[in-house]
Amino acid sequence: MLSKNISSPGVPSPGRISMSSKRMQQLHVMNQNYTREMFGLRNLGNTCFLNSILQCLVSVPPLALYFKEKFSPSDICSGASTGARSLNGTGGQLAQEFKAFMDEALAASGGQCLNPAAVRQVMIKFAPQFSGYNQQDAHEAMRFLLDGLHEDLNRVRIKPKYVELQDKKGESLDEAAMRWWSYSMSTGNSVITDIFGGQLFNETYCHICGHASWAFDTFLDLSLPVPTNRVSSIRDITLTDCLREFTDREKLDVEDYKCENCKRTQHISKRMGIYKPPQVLVIHLKRFSWMSRRKLDVNVHFPLRGLDIGEFVEANPTVGSRVGSVFDIGNVENEDGMLMDSTMSPVGKYKNDNNLDRGISGTSWKNVGRSSVVPTQSLSAFIGGGTSEEDEQRESERQSASRMSMGPPRRRGRSNSNRYIYDLVGVSQHAGSMSGGHYTACVRLGCVRNENWANISDSTAIPTRQSEDTSSDSSAYVLFYVRR
Repeated sequence: MLSKNISSPGVPSPGRISMSSKRMQQLHVMNQNYTREMFGLRNLGNTCFLNSILQCLVSVPPLALYFKEKFSPSDICSGASTGARSLNGTGGQLAQEFKAFMDEALAASGGQCLNPAAVRQVMIKFAPQFSGYNQQDAHEAMRFLLDGLHEDLNRVRIKPKYVELQDKKGESLDEAAMRWWSYSMSTGNSVITDIFGGQLFNETYCHICGHASWAFDTFLDLSLPVPTNRVSSIRDITLTDCLREFTDREKLDVEDYKCENCKRTQHISKRMGIYKPPQVLVIHLKRFSWMSRRKLDVNVHFPLRGLDIGEFVEANPTVGSRVGSVFDIGNVENEDGMLMDSTMSPVGKYKNDNNLDRGISGTSWKNVGRSSVVPTQSLSAFIGGGTSEEDEQRESERQSASRMSMGPPRRRGRSNSNRYIYDLVGVSQHAGSMSGGHYTACVRLGCVRNENWANISDSTAIPTRQSEDTSSDSSAYVLFYVRR
């Protein structure tokens, strides 16, 4: 439950530092000026899933520039000099091979074809499910890469002893979120969490006594349902529809939850939202349904420029502030040499909750206080979006919940605020069925002002121009957005 004050080794000392507008502008310029060349990747035997994700990652400016300009072997949490080693990492092997690949990719000339065999070998060594020549899932491959890089580059060499934090009476949502985030980062933070890391909240509200409780979760990407039942019969589906489906308040099964205040089980609902938006927002569309054994080949409209997620961000100017710790912009170290988020207060806060089951992709840094995070595992991890009886029942319950009082007002972020605007830099696409198909990538070659893109299918790369601000695609699977 959300908790008492504690003091433990590795938890940053109190303090809050605001980021200057100059440093925020530095990040913006870095993203705007980044360019890459068009190149292909060799298919090593049904490895199009990996090639598609690697092409997208090369198009993520802060990640590419970190490995090009800032990476050092001393960044690796290998245990060689500290006596500690990340239990979930690869001992630095993935970080080193990814660095070598990124160097080659950023030096490639147009039309060149690179070989990603070294990266794949590390994947096979530490995740045998990627061996062989069967079709694999691109989203699962991306999660292995990000999780593995996070653990290899974890700044916390010796993790503090786990302490379950409990409620602190009278603490606000802002205070709870900041305390929990800081505790989370004290148990594991890296350049990967700097770039892709965000924070979700899950509010549970009792419609009888008005009691609200919160749970928090970190994320590296969001897995969003595709709301075919409710939307597609009326109009085309948009990415905003998917975000609304993810964050809509829904009624809880009365047998699954009891209000901790009044002990009643009727009229309880929950909603989710983004509390700390990431620098790079990765969105995974849940097109595969394990129960119905089929793929949703429906068009989803998504913006190439100007994705505004302000509607889904809890209005919070402190936790939601932009951070730039990739290049030490706006961050500080405490006396133990641990990097602190410039917007966070110390000592996290956490509430256990078994109801965060709506498509959150758990990360390797998930074990910072919750045992119920949903990890990404094969296709069963992104069940949803189908038209099974369970889906229909869930939709019926949502409609019932919408007819009752929907709880306290949401403190939404301002939709016209540039703080929550993102631009697309890459899309991993899947054409085919659940049992077979082919992955390709569509990636931006320059800054968001540049209309130059490339459609890449393994070793074949074709230049294209995208002059429109939006696109509609039935094959879009994983989308990479960079914050302005």
